[in-house]
Amino acid sequence: EGAETLLEMRLWVPNTEEDHSKPSSAESVLNSVLEKADVLSAKGTGIVTFEQVVAKTPRGRYDLDIFGNFLRMKGTQSSTITYECITRLTQLKTVDEKDRILIISLDPPLRRGHTSYPHILMQFPAEQALSVELDLNKEQRRKYEGKLEEEMSGNKFDLILQVFRVITGIKTTKSGNFESVAEAPAVRCSLKAHDGYLYPLAKCFIFIYNPITLIPFDSIAHVEFARLQATQLNRTFDLIVFMKKTRQGTDKNYIFNSISKDEHQPLENYLRSRGVTITGTVVESKIDPNSVLAGIDEEESEDDDFSGAEEESDDLEYDDGDALPIDPDVLAAPLSDDEVDEDVIRVDEDSPKPTKKRKKKPSTSNSPSRKKAKQ
Repeated sequence: EGAETLLEMRLWVPNTEEDHSKPSSAESVLNSVLEKADVLSAKGTGIVTFEQVVAKTPRGRYDLDIFGNFLRMKGTQSSTITYECITRLTQLKTVDEKDRILIISLDPPLRRGHTSYPHILMQFPAEQALSVELDLNKEQRRKYEGKLEEEMSGNKFDLILQVFRVITGIKTTKSGNFESVAEAPAVRCSLKAHDGYLYPLAKCFIFIYNPITLIPFDSIAHVEFARLQATQLNRTFDLIVFMKKTRQGTDKNYIFNSISKDEHQPLENYLRSRGVTITGTVVESKIDPNSVLAGIDEEESEDDDFSGAEEESDDLEYDDGDALPIDPDVLAAPLSDDEVDEDVIRVDEDSPKPTKKRKKKPSTSNSPSRKKAKQ
């Protein structure tokens, strides 16, 4: 994660100097430290202060104090960042183009407790205006002549970006010429369990918001498009980025999930134009339903199993087993008086509701009672 850097140290020095005309004990200690150590002095208000800047990482609102050789972020937790630690400035637009994003990449990363932040992400409204006054000394006026003025006004994002670019001397990285199906500069996806946006830039990938991930194209071994099978249920695919082997010999991969299938062709075309190797791409096979039906008609013009008039009935033989044959005379025999009486509904004069007995079905078996009735 880089070397440890001492950013701040506070000391309490009791005042033992009785002569008020001489510097106090605390001032004497400070002067001694400044003479022997190469440290930053943060006296005054700096060149300019941008108030209430919204940061997504680390989350919060900060006042940005811009000094000649370092930046101070004042909020619930204050941090000091030297310009030597800034490796990249990246400007982006949100997908809806309502906000603009500034990403400050750091090496070594910003440390807060046990958490390190290799990138600082600030977000600004796209149409917010601002007027500021810059406190420049004679040396700074001569150094930044024609680039910075004592009074500046305009878009807030453009002002902050110009100040950063001039003071740090670092060029900004802009969005590439990639356009999604919706004509946006990024595609929506997820990295691990975090939902966000993947920006294909001119020389790298960058994923926002959490965790901010920067992947240079020259560090990529190859990429693969996964889950591109021709199925109606699968509407998304995965982009797998395989990194080149490092000196430690470990391979690291990034898997961007749940990208819409409509973005496959724009992504593939853009990566090929940037010289990124693509392997294992599965091309969807488009099936024409009319051709499938035509093939079925040619192979089976008639269904031989259902040929209508030409169908011949089979003479089937069945095993009677132990069943007795049914005598048709028995079925045609009239019922006896006793059996007829059982089917009559009997109504009792004293009872208000009739009662009905269940009708017995004639027996189809050759029972003795039926033979007796026949006789």
